[in-house]
Amino acid sequence: MLDVGANREAATAFARFLVKHPRDARAEDAAYLQVLALQRDGAADETRRAAQSYLRLYPGGVPPRRDRNVVPADQASPMESAP
Repeated sequence: MLDVGANREAATAFARFLVKHPRDARAEDAAYLQVLALQRDGAADETRRAAQSYLRLYPGGVPPRRDRNVVPADQASPMESAP
C-alpha cells in the first residue's frame, strides 16, 4: 500500500496488525512502517504519537526519522542522539 501512495490505508492496516499480533516477529516493522505511512499522509500529530509509541516499545530499535521532525528532540532516544 505504501508503494502506491495509499498511506492512510497502510497506516490503518499496520495499526490493525499491531492490535491483533503485538508479539509477532514483524510487530516492530509494522510499528515503524505505521509511522512512515502516517508521515507520508501528512498526519503530523498522529505521526508523532505513533513514533513515540514505537520508541517506548522498541527503545533499541531503528528510531523513526527524527531528522524529519517526527519525534521532537527532547523526546528522542539516546540512540538517536549518538554521533
